[in-house]
Amino acid sequence: MLNTMGGTMANPEVMERLYTLSMDAARDPSWERVRTRLEWLMADPTMVTDDLIRTRQMIFQQPDWLMACEMNMALQDPETRARNMISDDDLRAIQAPAMVLWTTKDPSGPVDEGRRIASLIPNGRLAVMENCGHWPQYEDTETFNRLHLDFLLDRAAAVQ
Repeated sequence: MLNTMGGTMANPEVMERLYTLSMDAARDPSWERVRTRLEWLMADPTMVTDDLIRTRQMIFQQPDWLMACEMNMALQDPETRARNMISDDDLRAIQAPAMVLWTTKDPSGPVDEGRRIASLIPNGRLAVMENCGHWPQYEDTETFNRLHLDFLLDRAAAVQ
């Protein structure tokens, strides 16, 4: 399962926005900064609840979070990303059946990229979730779980 995966695109505006929002929240996990970062991920900003903000604040306030965030954001540096891009040949080499899950409102890339990725994987298929952003597992848990379970159960039946 490849859930709104990165690594095949290098959109400088998206990379800069993600880096800025993430690092601002890591340096100063104030309510507003954490909320702003979370809202960027969601198709519907009202999904960013007080409980979610508090939970993410607790994560961002951990002693080593800033360092972890800096490491996690390494791929938002254009040179580092260029060296680590997933190529079409990499995708063609995937032998396992794979479901590429994409969303209609993912701020990191369009559905066409998910379609392209799925078409390159020999046993790839695409599932598109409507009206979700980059966290479909949170935004529409029921659909997300159903798609995953259906795919995994189908794979299990195929090997029996």
